[in-house]
Amino acid sequence: MPRFEAYPSLDEDVWRACRDQIKARAQLVRDTAKNIAPVDTGEYRRPISMTVRPIGRGWRIQADATYSKFLEFGTRYMRAHRTLLIASRVAKRGQ
Repeated sequence: MPRFEAYPSLDEDVWRACRDQIKARAQLVRDTAKNIAPVDTGEYRRPISMTVRPIGRGWRIQADATYSKFLEFGTRYMRAHRTLLIASRVAKRGQ
Protein backbone atom coordinates (compact mmCIF):
# COMPACT_ATOMS: atom_id res chain seq x y z
CA MET A 1 0.00 0.00 0.00
CA PRO A 2 1.31 3.48 -0.75
CA ARG A 3 1.99 5.42 2.39
CA PHE A 4 3.69 8.52 3.68
CA GLU A 5 5.57 8.21 6.94
CA ALA A 6 7.14 11.04 8.88
CA TYR A 7 10.06 9.79 10.97
CA PRO A 8 12.01 12.80 12.12
CA SER A 9 15.47 12.14 13.55
CA LEU A 10 14.91 13.88 16.84
CA ASP A 11 16.03 13.18 20.37
CA GLU A 12 13.28 12.42 22.89
CA ASP A 13 12.97 15.96 24.35
CA VAL A 14 12.71 17.58 20.93
CA TRP A 15 10.22 14.89 19.81
CA ARG A 16 7.96 15.62 22.80
CA ALA A 17 8.13 19.36 22.08
CA CYS A 18 7.37 18.95 18.35
CA ARG A 19 4.98 15.96 18.37
CA ASP A 20 1.81 18.04 17.94
CA GLN A 21 3.28 20.06 15.08
CA ILE A 22 4.44 16.89 13.31
CA LYS A 23 0.97 15.40 13.75
CA ALA A 24 -0.56 18.57 12.28
CA ARG A 25 1.70 18.19 9.21
CA ALA A 26 0.64 14.56 8.88
CA GLN A 27 -3.00 15.65 9.01
CA LEU A 28 -2.25 18.24 6.32
CA VAL A 29 -0.81 15.45 4.14
CA ARG A 30 -3.94 13.36 4.70
CA ASP A 31 -6.33 16.24 3.99
CA THR A 32 -4.43 17.34 0.89
CA ALA A 33 -4.30 13.76 -0.41
CA LYS A 34 -8.07 13.44 0.01
CA ASN A 35 -8.63 16.73 -1.82
CA ILE A 36 -6.44 15.88 -4.82
CA ALA A 37 -7.16 12.14 -5.04
CA PRO A 38 -8.63 11.08 -8.39
CA VAL A 39 -12.29 10.20 -8.10
CA ASP A 40 -14.21 7.70 -10.19
CA THR A 41 -16.21 5.71 -7.66
CA GLY A 42 -14.74 7.43 -4.58
CA GLU A 43 -13.31 4.16 -3.21
CA TYR A 44 -9.73 5.48 -3.36
CA ARG A 45 -10.47 8.80 -1.68
CA ARG A 46 -12.56 7.46 1.21
CA PRO A 47 -10.00 5.15 2.81
CA ILE A 48 -7.04 7.55 2.91
CA SER A 49 -6.58 7.59 6.63
CA MET A 50 -4.00 8.50 9.20
CA THR A 51 -2.94 5.97 11.80
CA VAL A 52 -4.31 7.19 15.10
CA ARG A 53 -1.22 6.24 17.09
CA PRO A 54 2.26 7.53 16.49
CA ILE A 55 4.60 5.10 14.76
CA GLY A 56 7.91 5.45 16.52
CA ARG A 57 8.47 9.16 16.24
CA GLY A 58 6.15 9.74 13.32
CA TRP A 59 2.75 9.29 11.73
CA ARG A 60 1.53 7.17 8.83
CA ILE A 61 -0.92 8.20 6.13
CA GLN A 62 -1.96 5.28 3.98
CA ALA A 63 -4.36 4.72 1.08
CA ASP A 64 -6.08 1.39 1.66
CA ALA A 65 -8.00 0.79 -1.59
CA THR A 66 -6.86 -2.46 -3.22
CA TYR A 67 -5.64 -0.60 -6.31
CA SER A 68 -3.95 2.31 -4.46
CA LYS A 69 -0.46 1.38 -5.55
CA PHE A 70 -1.50 1.43 -9.20
CA LEU A 71 -2.96 4.94 -8.86
CA GLU A 72 0.03 6.22 -6.91
CA PHE A 73 2.77 4.68 -9.06
CA GLY A 74 0.97 4.08 -12.36
CA THR A 75 1.09 1.13 -14.72
CA ARG A 76 2.17 0.75 -18.29
CA TYR A 77 -1.41 1.62 -19.26
CA MET A 78 -2.01 4.47 -16.80
CA ARG A 79 0.05 7.42 -15.63
CA ALA A 80 0.97 7.75 -11.96
CA HIS A 81 -1.16 10.17 -9.95
CA ARG A 82 1.37 10.54 -7.09
CA THR A 83 -1.32 11.67 -4.67
CA LEU A 84 0.62 11.00 -1.46
CA LEU A 85 3.89 12.32 -2.90
CA ILE A 86 2.30 15.61 -3.93
CA ALA A 87 0.48 15.91 -0.61
CA SER A 88 3.70 15.32 1.33
CA ARG A 89 5.47 18.02 -0.69
CA VAL A 90 2.65 20.46 0.07
CA ALA A 91 2.96 19.70 3.78
CA LYS A 92 6.73 20.09 3.64
CA ARG A 93 6.23 23.64 2.40
CA GLY A 94 3.66 24.16 5.15
CA GLN A 95 0.85 25.39 2.92
